[in-house]
Amino acid sequence: MTLFENTFLRYAFLAVVVLVLAALLYFIFVGVRALFRDARRIARQAGHRERSATVRAILRMTIWATYFGVFYLLAFLVGKRLGWWAVAPVAVALAAMIWSLLAADRLLTVAPGDVRQQTGIAIAVVVILGIFVAIIVMAA
Repeated sequence: MTLFENTFLRYAFLAVVVLVLAALLYFIFVGVRALFRDARRIARQAGHRERSATVRAILRMTIWATYFGVFYLLAFLVGKRLGWWAVAPVAVALAAMIWSLLAADRLLTVAPGDVRQQTGIAIAVVVILGIFVAIIVMAA
């Protein structure tokens, strides 16, 4: 007889798992909300109007989430393909990701009318993200 054949224990275990997952999701929500509010505050202090600051904060959060997801998928697939030899390429990808995330953060503080610098940041972020996606496609 296994432990989970008992219906009461099975449902009690599932209830505890659901509660732990709910608490984890709540803490993630609180953290993301704090990061969003901080990003919006930084953009407001840089001279952007409320709506523009909100859009920039949403864009920054989207870029961050996309980069983390794509980076971890890249690291997984390249690691699966190359084994320990993947340490150096993944380290280079990590450095590129950090540089891109810092560039995305600069979007918050770029002057409202500086289209040239905003375009340069957007191109750099999209190009590096495209390189990551190309590596993922090749590794898959």
